[in-house]
Parts: sequence; C-alpha cells; structure tokens
Amino acid sequence: MKNSFFLSIFLLLFIFINANENPIEFSSKKMVYFDKKNIVILNDDVMLTMGNLKIKGDSLIFYTEKNLAKCFDSVEIISKSRNIKCDSVYYSMKSKKGVLFGGESFVEKGTFKGNIITQDSNRVLRVYDVRFTTCDRNPPHYYFSAKQVKMYEDNYALIRPLIMYVHDIPVFYAPFWFFPVREERHSGFLVPNIGAGNTEGKFVKNISFFWAINPFMDATFSANITEYRGIEGVVDFEYLLKPYLEGNVKGAYIKEFSGNSRWRIEGNHKETFLGDGNIILNGKFSSDNQVIEDYNDSVLILIDKEVYSYLSISKRLWKFNSNVVFENMKNLESGYFLNTVPTFNISLPSFQLFSGLSNRWYGGTYFNVGEKIVNKYDTLSHTFKNSLNSSLTSSFKLSKYLNLNHSLSASHNYTYDSLFAQDMNMMNGVSINTKLYGFTRKPVFNIKKIRHTLSPSIGFSYRNYYISQDTSYFSPISISINNLFEAKLKKNESVIKLFNIGLSSSYSVSNSKFSNISISADTKISHFLNLRGNSSFDPYNQLFQGYSISASSNFGVPLFKDTLSFGLVYNINKTIDVGGLLSQTISIDIDGHLTKGWAINYSNRIDITKGDIIEQRISAIRDLHCWELSINYTTFGSLYRVDANLHIKKLPTVQVGKGLFDIFGF
Repeated sequence: MKNSFFLSIFLLLFIFINANENPIEFSSKKMVYFDKKNIVILNDDVMLTMGNLKIKGDSLIFYTEKNLAKCFDSVEIISKSRNIKCDSVYYSMKSKKGVLFGGESFVEKGTFKGNIITQDSNRVLRVYDVRFTTCDRNPPHYYFSAKQVKMYEDNYALIRPLIMYVHDIPVFYAPFWFFPVREERHSGFLVPNIGAGNTEGKFVKNISFFWAINPFMDATFSANITEYRGIEGVVDFEYLLKPYLEGNVKGAYIKEFSGNSRWRIEGNHKETFLGDGNIILNGKFSSDNQVIEDYNDSVLILIDKEVYSYLSISKRLWKFNSNVVFENMKNLESGYFLNTVPTFNISLPSFQLFSGLSNRWYGGTYFNVGEKIVNKYDTLSHTFKNSLNSSLTSSFKLSKYLNLNHSLSASHNYTYDSLFAQDMNMMNGVSINTKLYGFTRKPVFNIKKIRHTLSPSIGFSYRNYYISQDTSYFSPISISINNLFEAKLKKNESVIKLFNIGLSSSYSVSNSKFSNISISADTKISHFLNLRGNSSFDPYNQLFQGYSISASSNFGVPLFKDTLSFGLVYNINKTIDVGGLLSQTISIDIDGHLTKGWAINYSNRIDITKGDIIEQRISAIRDLHCWELSINYTTFGSLYRVDANLHIKKLPTVQVGKGLFDIFGF
C-alpha cells in the first residue's frame, strides 16, 4: 500500500545507510572532544546532519575512529518525507548497521511504533514488536500487531505473525503475511463482502487476492461462496497501455452443490493501430443462458434478459472510412438469437462542395457517399443486403429570419431473404425554421424582463421507389412549435428558465388529415421543484389520448443538528386509446443523518396503481470513530439481499492498486 508504515520506516529510518558518502556535521550548545579516545560528546540541543538526514537529541556520542554514533533521550530523526521520534539510535557508518529503540512515527492518517529496528549489511531491515493504528484515541480502539517484520530493500516485507486487536481483543490472526514495499501499485488481499438473499442464502463474496503483474497488467482472483448455489471461482484480468491498448477478460467457474458445473466468460478489448485504426471487442459467453442471470447482481441483466457481443474494426483507407462489425445478441429467456456476420460499411466523409465560397447561399452544401453490406441470420431466417447510399445536404438563410435545410438522397438496395429482390429509392426533403423573440415592456415584481422565444419549424419530403415497385408519394408534412419563456432578474441580472411548451404534429397529403398533436411542457417553479408533462391530443375527436406527468423535488429538512435531504419523483401515465390504462409510480430518495453517529440513505420506486414496491434500497452507516459500519438492504421485485461491511475509514484510498490492509475494507 502506498505510504504504508513499513515503507515509511524503510525510507525514513535508514536513508542514512549512505551517510558515510556525505560530510558529517555536528552542532550543540555543549561539546566535549576526547582526542586520545577519538570520542565526541554533545549535549543540549544536539544536531547531527548527514546529507538530507538530521538527527536531533539531548545527548550524542560519536566514535570518530569507529564511525559509530549513539544518540540518547528525546531523539528525533528528520528527513524530507517523514519524522520519527524514538528513545535512542545506534548506527555504524562503517558496517552500515543500525539499531533504533522505541521508534514512533506519524504517517498519513496513522501512527506506527516499533520497539527495536535493526539493519544488517545485506540491506535487510528488521522491525520487532510493531504496532500500527489510524485511531487517534489513547488507548486506540484498534491496532495491528506483529512480532517481527523482515523487509527486503525495494522488494517486499515478510510479517510473522499478523494480529489485529480491537480494544486489546484479538479478532484476526495470520501466521505470516507479505507485501511489496515499492510505492507503485502492488499485490494484496481485498475486502470480502458478507450477507444474505432469498436466491443465494447466506454468502461470503469477493474473497480476493489482487496481483499487480506489472505497471500495465493486473489480475484479481476471487471466490464467492453462497449457501443455496455453490462455490464460484472468478479470475479478472485487466490491461492498460494508453493510448494504444486497454481491456479486460473475466472468467468464472461454478461448482454447484447440486453437482452441476457451469461457467461464464466476458471481456472487452480496445486497440488503436496504424494511426487511425480501431478495434473494439466485447463478448459474453456461457455454459447456459441462465448462468449469466443467476450469477449477476446487475439489475439491468435481470430486466433486459439479453447479452450482447460484438467485434468492430475501423480504419481509414485512403480518403474512405471503413468499418466491419460482427454482432451477436441472445435473449436469455426466449432463447432467440440474432447474428450479424458481418456488417461492412465504407463511406467517403462528408465534404464541402464549395469550400472557398462559404459566404454564398450554396456554400454550406455537403456531399456523402457510402456502401453498406449486411449478412445476418436469426433463429428462423437468413438475410443478405447490399445498400449503396449517397446524399447531398445544404443549409442556408432564405432571409434575415428564415433558415432552410435541404437534403437529397438516393439508395440502391439488393436483398436476399427467401427470394432475391432489389429496389431503388430517392428522397428529396426540405425544412424551414426560424426564431422569433418577444419581450415584456414593464417589470413584474423582482423580474426585470420576460423573454418569449418562439421556434416554429415545418418540413416535408418527396419519395420515389423504382425497380421492384414504381411509386412516389409525399411523406407527411411535419410541423412543430416550441415556446421558451425566460426571465431576467432585477437583483443580479441573471437569466432563469420559467417554462417551456412544445407542440408538434404532421399532415398527411394522401388522406388530408392531421396526426395527433403531441404536447410537452416543463417548468422549474423554484430551486427545489420541477414539473414535466406530456400528452397527445386528437384534433378531430377533441380528446386527449393519454398523458404523463412527472413532479420531482429535492430539499433539505433540518433534523437533529444535521440536514436531511429529501428527493421525490412522481410519475402518472394514462393511455386512453388502449382501454384507459393508468399507471402511477413514485420514487423517493432520502439522505441525511438521523443522529450524530448514524447516517441513512433510503431510495425506492413504487407502483401506486398495483400497490407494489418495484425496488428499494436502505443503507445505514454508523460512525465508529476510526471505523465505519455500513448495512445495506436491497429488494427488486421478489428478490432481496442484505449485506454488511466494516472498514477502517481513515486510511488513504488506494487509487491504482490494493495493499495489505484491504482485507479489512480500507
């Protein structure tokens, strides 16, 4: 672990192993020199300096002929990285051996003590009777104890044995332990998770060992034991070499108590090659469809019941962009699958036809051409399709206020399913849009001015089909109007959004009818309340075909000197054209402190119409000074799970690797 106390001992206590290579300087208020015995005795504010290392103390004896120093009484060793206090220090510059008695140092968020520390000529550090804790109480609530630590320079430390004490009661024992002392990420055990659920029974998960293979690769070996299912072994291998290569492969083998053996493998890979080439791979494979659902805690897997695998290779060939994709989709419930082997795309990037004439009306004209080949088959059929597509798009101003967008596209399709077929179609589309602004003339309360932005848009297209059929028709004309109301405040000139209303519909030329009018609106009444609504209106029957209303809020409630944050989202949906079905859901999120020591979080989603709790999570976190206890209860439908974690909260968070004490969760 980075900044571990054993590493601090090594870096700090015996940085002066090369002290004989640096000039030695002494200072004190009193000094006595015995010439015949080659002894220097210093008293009162003694300072010995050897390069970047300084030793302070009340008394020091230096044997100049033997290059041996002894420092006594209130000794402090000072270096660039750390200070250590001890009772006394003995060090021989000649043999490069040293002994420290009663050492104590403060590392980041913790304190370590070692009664005796020695170093031999083989660059091996030995620490006896070691104690370490992050608790600042005296006596501490907990500490780790070891009889002996043997540390090999720039390599690893061997601990024999390791005992964890809580209120001087031993709660964990290991006959030996080892870990690297390098500052980069390194290997170690991770925190396990214990709990219970109705599908798994009691469980212990994430009994893991993290192996830092090298600066670019690592692997995690885990075991999960569940009461109802069995034992699962998991290997998770990760690699990262930015910006060229990254990915991971995760495999699991399960031996169930029923005697069944099951497995699953998943992974992803991303690679950059030849400058602008890219390979993206994502795959999921299993012994059976149900194993991914049985041994996955993700709610999305439980809902979708689908797994998706693909391989994508992209490369720029001359001036063309090319892409090949292999895909596989499998429904875990129905067994339906869809394979695409492959989809091939090649296209010429859109380019401006008149790049030097951007200020002209036709300057914003772009052209694109590409070909797409798809070969796919599913549970029942096989389809091959080849499409050649081209498009010409332009955008310019008709006047000061009107913008026009025009697109002309053509495609030729050759399809083989059960029969051969080919067709060609052309589409010519035009849309016109603008923005109109209106302002209030007089201030209202603390509002200086209200601005209304009206954004109307109209668009239509004409399609022609050839070869397999010779038809042409106008697509429905789309119409939309968006209304945005904003206010500028008097006090600080800031602009806030009041509300937004959008209307959209379409007109069919063939049957001379308008479609239902879609209406959407949203507003933020205050800083803690949001309202959003959607509806559909039939202009001929003059009836609303359905609606959806959502209200969300988040505000603080003072409670026991702390603030309780309360979030609420209410949704109501009604669809009239399918029998007047009504659904109502409410989501609640509460976060805060009930007491000084207990923090809580509660979230849920409830179907009010059916009276069912769709999902909920309750978390309670107890502050135990240097420890933190978290208890979690989660439900999803008929499934539930409860688990607990106890970890030491003051140790630094490990960002790039895991270390020795991660087994306790910190």
